Amino acid sequence: MGSDAHRRAVERRARLELAIERYRSEQLALRETLPALRGQAGPGRRLLAVVVGSRPFHRLASRRKAGPVLPAGTGSPEVDEEATPIGALATDWAAERDAYHRLARRRAAYEGGLVPSLRSLARVTGLEGRARRAPPRLAAGIPLRSAARRLGTGPAVALLVDAPAWRGWMDAWRLARRTSYGNLRVELVPRIRGRGDQLARALSRCDEELVAVCRPFPPERPDWLDALVRRLHADPGLGAVADRGWSFDWRCGAPWPVSDGSLTPAAVAGSCVVARRSLVHPETVAAYSGPLWAFELSVDLAQSGLGVAVEKVGAVDTLSVPAPDMDGLVRRRGPALRRRILADLLRGGGRWCRRAARIRADESVVQRHCRALGWTTTDDRADFALRLTSAGRLAVDWIPGTDAAPALLETLSDPEQLRTALLGALAAPTFCMWIPARDREAALRSGDYALAVALAGELAERGHQALVQPLSEAGDRPGACLDVLVAIRGRRLRPPDPGQLSVLWLISHPEDVADSEFALYDGVLVASRPHAAHLERRLGVPVAPMLQFTDAQRFRPRPDAGPGHRLLFVGNWRGEFRRAVWDALAAGLEPALYGEGWRRLEPERAVADHVANEELPALYSSCEVLLADHWEDMQEHGFIANRIFDALACEAFVIAERFPALEAELPGGIETYSGAEELRRKVDHYLARPDERREVARTGRALVLERHTSEHRAEQLLAAIEAAANGCERPAVAHLREAGPPPEREARPAR
Repeated sequence: MGSDAHRRAVERRARLELAIERYRSEQLALRETLPALRGQAGPGRRLLAVVVGSRPFHRLASRRKAGPVLPAGTGSPEVDEEATPIGALATDWAAERDAYHRLARRRAAYEGGLVPSLRSLARVTGLEGRARRAPPRLAAGIPLRSAARRLGTGPAVALLVDAPAWRGWMDAWRLARRTSYGNLRVELVPRIRGRGDQLARALSRCDEELVAVCRPFPPERPDWLDALVRRLHADPGLGAVADRGWSFDWRCGAPWPVSDGSLTPAAVAGSCVVARRSLVHPETVAAYSGPLWAFELSVDLAQSGLGVAVEKVGAVDTLSVPAPDMDGLVRRRGPALRRRILADLLRGGGRWCRRAARIRADESVVQRHCRALGWTTTDDRADFALRLTSAGRLAVDWIPGTDAAPALLETLSDPEQLRTALLGALAAPTFCMWIPARDREAALRSGDYALAVALAGELAERGHQALVQPLSEAGDRPGACLDVLVAIRGRRLRPPDPGQLSVLWLISHPEDVADSEFALYDGVLVASRPHAAHLERRLGVPVAPMLQFTDAQRFRPRPDAGPGHRLLFVGNWRGEFRRAVWDALAAGLEPALYGEGWRRLEPERAVADHVANEELPALYSSCEVLLADHWEDMQEHGFIANRIFDALACEAFVIAERFPALEAELPGGIETYSGAEELRRKVDHYLARPDERREVARTGRALVLERHTSEHRAEQLLAAIEAAANGCERPAVAHLREAGPPPEREARPAR
């Protein structure tokens, strides 16, 4: 096949050809949409589109670049010109790239007008990134009723009215005038950029016994604050008293505030919350954001174990909550918010959805219990959903309409026992798993998704809900409301949310992860024993090894698969000629290639661009020899790909590149090689000796079933979560420290 220089030239040519095809397809899609956008745009936007889509503008925007930027790994255009016309391809690639960017600028001008065009102009002129002048910030709040004018003999209260700067002062002034409580100091706290530091400064100036935080609202009666203060002052065991002003719609899988109770029973929200000043710390409220300060304070106090009572005083807040502010609240308090609202639903009544396909023999019993508890039945979207699992246990889905695995409960005969069991299920940690796939369509074609789904299924068998999300859904409200984030690190992910206990599971490319990224998480799991030991000595967060694994229920021998390939490789091209494939071709072998990109590089041996995960067991079981490889940094740091475990679980005979961690983990269960010549000798040897090949394959399957299945990894993950929670001092994860050991897993029925 030639030297490594020839291999690199082939790779560069294929990458450039692929990039050219992608740019052309994107241009075609843009050209189809531009006429309609142009017809809807006005004269100004049309003129902008002509300017920003012109060649001179594009040349000006690219003037600071030091020459053509080729796709990653293409190298210099002048390398190996005789083998491939790299220089001509690079020129074509640059032309297609420039044409695409000109069309994209035109589309942005048609859709967004001047704003995106100004951004492009800022990049052209070099103004982008310069420090912007910060808006003026008020050093103090605006007093609306002075402390010197206090009247009455009740406990002193500082009423901090949260309102937008320069716009809410009139509403706040009206609220102060309509409040009959006498011993009161009222202060407007301007909400600048939605940050809570202004509230923290106002708190630091308070010397009153009680502090009340509220939004300006039209009170129905003047003694609304008197009722809250009396309730708090009369019960020393309470930390705060909140009104019952907000209700929450849970039907989309995450909370959304509404100002009436027509959708769900009202949850403790707090258009106004009165708390003891000694329990409210300025450094805590400084992290608040948005127009939900009062509600967040009530959730925070309840999460810290302090009593928060409810007093209905008619303080109905009719102001809308912007989506970004609600998103910020969910990121900071999502799990606590979820438990609090669902507990209120289960205690006070809600709507449940019966999964008709699953609830069969016990359907009448379940419906009778739900009616006795005040829950109504609906076939539409509901607050929660019930069903029976394959093991005959009653399950509840807290996030209807997703691929969430259920929390499991025993089927109960008494309605109140059912309510108690469901409330107890709230203590079981719930999991959100991020996988490195770009979107759900890409996830369905990736092995990482199958890996995460298998792990989620095992967690479900132990009573935990789990939701799997690709990168495009990471940070969405349904996932942010779950207790534990497990970020499966292939490519770089967004930072975790502070309201969750977060664990990073590093499964590949260890050299791409900096220590600063590890520091964002409460714990780190590593799919390599030697690298986990290395990181444990270096990092300040808990580190534990957790290797990749196989789903033993799916990956098992398929004797009925029939004859297959003599030599097989399954894996995408990924922009580089895979070492195992190149060694096989250099040794004169003829592997059957499954995966994207091989039709471009080796069309004679390419069989299919994609194999569904459920079809892999038959493919592995039927081949005589399976080739496997790893990236160089994975070999160096001891990472073993999950495809190794999947193939061995199917009792396939596997040959992979030699590295110490692989041989130490699977002694006698896998054959290794180093170099094309040794690969050729071992392939010829084992193809001629099927009995030896089957013996090695049986040993490999036994090793995998003994130590590397999804059941083993679920137990490891739960132990790691418990260790991370015990080492984390954030109040947001306090309930995980008190949850206790996970329930024992029942034996799964054989398939």
